[in-house]
Amino acid sequence: MDRRSAAHPSEVPAFHYTSAKSALAILESGKFRLYDKFKQTDLDEFSGMNDFFEKLQAIKGTNDLTHHFVEAYGREMPSAVKDYFFWGIASFTRNKDSEKHWHSYALSGTGVRLGFSSLDTSWKAPHPKQTRMFDYCMHYDKGMIHQDQEGLVSIIADVLCRKLSDTDPKTALEILKELSISVSPGVIQHALFYKKEAFSWEDEVRVLIAGDIKYLKDLIQIQNSRRFIEVPLFPLLDITMGPHVPSDMVKLLEQLAEKYNVPLLKKSAE
Repeated sequence: MDRRSAAHPSEVPAFHYTSAKSALAILESGKFRLYDKFKQTDLDEFSGMNDFFEKLQAIKGTNDLTHHFVEAYGREMPSAVKDYFFWGIASFTRNKDSEKHWHSYALSGTGVRLGFSSLDTSWKAPHPKQTRMFDYCMHYDKGMIHQDQEGLVSIIADVLCRKLSDTDPKTALEILKELSISVSPGVIQHALFYKKEAFSWEDEVRVLIAGDIKYLKDLIQIQNSRRFIEVPLFPLLDITMGPHVPSDMVKLLEQLAEKYNVPLLKKSAE
């Protein structure tokens, strides 16, 4: 059995590897930030979309129209997402002691691993019928992503190759704008729930808060052009310092471990 499916994510420990500075901010505030997934218009933000657009470009005779579609998509869809909806996420892992996590996310052992006994998503935002907070495991199923992309490519190719072949450029561009919005649900699904197999080592679990902007606007904060919502800190299990945590951070972490009445551990240097 896949160990990620053996229990619901909320019911088992989860870990967050981060810099010492970020760990201190989390512990001192007693809150966790869920950052807007679609904070940028960069298409790289959308998981698997590079492959998706490459498949579109490979369709014979559609290169010019495909270019216009990509341009329309890059302009219109992210704007629509940011103006009307909010998808805030925080990332965790089931890997309690992963060298890759220590290197990539805890900055080569200079950071911290926060352990949580569970990911309690019982916190309720205002207007619970219009917003939702939940946790889930990421999917690394290449076959499912490929199948979804093929379906989207087929739909778009049909429009590009047939329905727009005799349409004047101005009308075609307007249709492409509408098309870019209509395929957005599939793109959003990829970005939120799927990653390429190369990242399967992360064994990522996400907490997501999603909803209509108008119901979350009083909770959304902005710092350095990044939108986020703060939620109460999940039940803390322990604090583990990397082997190279700066000495000036150690005393602060000791005080915070005492405040939360949890063990302060230190990973040994390899």
